[in-house]
Amino acid sequence: MLPVLVVLLTTPVAVLAVLPLHRRTRCWAPATRIWARSAGWLAIAAIEVYVYGLANISYFGISVRDICISRYGVWDGRYGHARYWPIARRCSELVDMVPGFVHPTLVVLLSGAATAALMAAGMAFFHGRSHSSVRS
Repeated sequence: MLPVLVVLLTTPVAVLAVLPLHRRTRCWAPATRIWARSAGWLAIAAIEVYVYGLANISYFGISVRDICISRYGVWDGRYGHARYWPIARRCSELVDMVPGFVHPTLVVLLSGAATAALMAAGMAFFHGRSHSSVRS
């Protein structure tokens, strides 16, 4: 429940971070604008998934041992350390506190954002801004 609450609280901030991208791309060619905005939204979605994963490994004052025992019923002190890329905090050799969908989703969203950004840069480079290339 806490990870979902953290994501819900950070989503408005993430949306506000993308709004300047929408204002700056108004004068771009439509195809370039779509790719640039898509890259921004995919990057924000990747940040939100990462925040969700981080919220699963840190419970603000509650010990990791207690969480692992209450949620999963196992605890091995050798595996209780957190890693931030890839996100992981293990309760034992086989039990991880981070849900299994976080890493594949991060990879898909980050690769999609990189692809969209490269497409936007390529379109801007090869096609340019439609109105700026015409001189009066």
